[in-house]
Amino acid sequence: MGGIGRDSIGNAGRGRLLVIVAATIAQAALAFSPPASAGELSVVERGGGAPRKHAIEDYWTSERMRKAKPVEAIRSDGGGLRVRRTVKEPLNHPAPFESGAVPDPGVFPNTVHGKVFGRLPGFGGYFCSGAVVEAANRSTMITAGHCVTDVEYGTATKLAFVPAYDRRARPFGTWVFDRIVTQRAWRRNGNFNFDLAAVEMSPQNGVGLEDAVGAIPVAPYLPVEQTYVITGYPANRGDSEVMWRCTGPFDGFDPRPLPNGPEPIAVGCDMGVGASGGAWTVNGALSSVVSFSYQDHPSVLYGPYFGEKLIEVYNKAANG
Repeated sequence: MGGIGRDSIGNAGRGRLLVIVAATIAQAALAFSPPASAGELSVVERGGGAPRKHAIEDYWTSERMRKAKPVEAIRSDGGGLRVRRTVKEPLNHPAPFESGAVPDPGVFPNTVHGKVFGRLPGFGGYFCSGAVVEAANRSTMITAGHCVTDVEYGTATKLAFVPAYDRRARPFGTWVFDRIVTQRAWRRNGNFNFDLAAVEMSPQNGVGLEDAVGAIPVAPYLPVEQTYVITGYPANRGDSEVMWRCTGPFDGFDPRPLPNGPEPIAVGCDMGVGASGGAWTVNGALSSVVSFSYQDHPSVLYGPYFGEKLIEVYNKAANG
């Protein structure tokens, strides 16, 4: 099946919209956009210092990580959002792309990718994917907005990031969050045009996350006609225990875009639930994250365009 563009899905795209839980943001964006308005960004901070940090580290045992479920978000025709835990999807290959396991997650730049774990009140434990990006605070991780906050369930607790996760191994430990930044358009309204979160992580023994595993730059405002590399931990590939990667060309725009924001872009990829929040990179720089897929087109992933509003999210987390 060829590329799916704005007009090629037609009525077939009017089924449920699945969001694959498993990130997008941008680069040294201070040079690209003005400061964000305080009314547009949503910032969640968790105090408590070392006791809280150690409690979250201790909470995420190997058994709890094993029981955590990938998340599925369904968008109705009217734009409503409901997030739920789900199971792995069947494979499907409708669009041109390459797909395979990452040979050595412990080698840079693979080390910047990892699994995101959290709990939502009334929902339970879940996991996504994310990546470490270059930042002034040297401790910023990017993932999808729906991986950290939801209109119905609120904001995640016990949020943690495990870089280079590989078959339950944690070669660089477990990192706990200090602050979550999203656009209010996502946190309050579930607008998929802004499905991105920047998370400031707590240092370990005075060492920032970026100093421990490295980081990739961010790349805002790119022309959409690119070849994208998508990295994440999908449940339909190695039960989310293996870092997976897709490479493919731009495959069109969201056929049912929501208003008030740039249209999400598409790339062919067979990664299923669990890959949400996984980084899209162009020449090694972050340009989007895994946001959603349509049920009728499960092997086409959509991600938000990394423009002005998402740069504001990155700036707020990376620079305080």
